[in-house]
Amino acid sequence: AQANVVSGFNGDYAVGNWTPSAGSGAISTAGAPNSISLTSGDDSSGLPSYTNFFIQFLVDATVNFSWAYETSDGPFFDPFGYALASAEADLDAGFEQLTDDFGGAAQSGTRSVFVQAGQYFGFSAYTVDNLFGAATTTISGLRIAEVPEPSSLLLLALAMAAAGTATRRRPAA
Repeated sequence: AQANVVSGFNGDYAVGNWTPSAGSGAISTAGAPNSISLTSGDDSSGLPSYTNFFIQFLVDATVNFSWAYETSDGPFFDPFGYALASAEADLDAGFEQLTDDFGGAAQSGTRSVFVQAGQYFGFSAYTVDNLFGAATTTISGLRIAEVPEPSSLLLLALAMAAAGTATRRRPAA
């Protein structure tokens, strides 16, 4: 059994299947299925806020993506990352920052993340202060490789073993 591979925000991972949680920021799906963009908050409140775009995985999978980040406020004040959690309510606590707080105003990278069935995975733009400008990150190159269930692998192994046994038992003609 081979892994099902989905490229871009397509199929089970189309943007309509993700949940936007914009906080004080914004989410743009205008570039879908090739890309999406998250913008951190800048509402002058002085309060922190997460902007998340997430989905619950029904199977184990490896998520690969590229990201390109730009800020007018400074990366310390508006970091970007991904979130991984066992419950939707825990996404903010599961935030893994990808930007470098002391890096440049423009940053980029790639990441590979393993997600277990039942976990929530999402992209996350955080703002520490909601002041002095926002950051925008574009996520592209999304590639999701679903891992076949162990039961599927077991059935495949049993089928191959049975085929091998049947081949060896054939009488010579």
